[in-house]
Amino acid sequence: VHFEPQGVSNFLRALANLGITPVPELLMAMKARAVDVAPKFDPEGIANLMWSLAMLDVDPGEALVEAVKASAIARASKYKHQEATNFLWAMGTMGLEVGP
Repeated sequence: VHFEPQGVSNFLRALANLGITPVPELLMAMKARAVDVAPKFDPEGIANLMWSLAMLDVDPGEALVEAVKASAIARASKYKHQEATNFLWAMGTMGLEVGP
């Protein structure tokens, strides 16, 4: 899977909105791609990615959580209210800590 950050988050958000959990192989590929492009995610993409995984009840895995947290912390001042709310809701729903 060679999606850019927005493609990863949009794809998973579409599946979450439809209530469709992807097959494990596709999910693993999407999570791996998200790790690879995590530094390029904007706040909306990070929020949508994590919201989607929470809605799909998917464990993001340690590598993705660490990559997303680093990206989110680096861009913390750029978050709009809705992006911050969605990100924090998703992390809390999945039982994940937000801090470093």
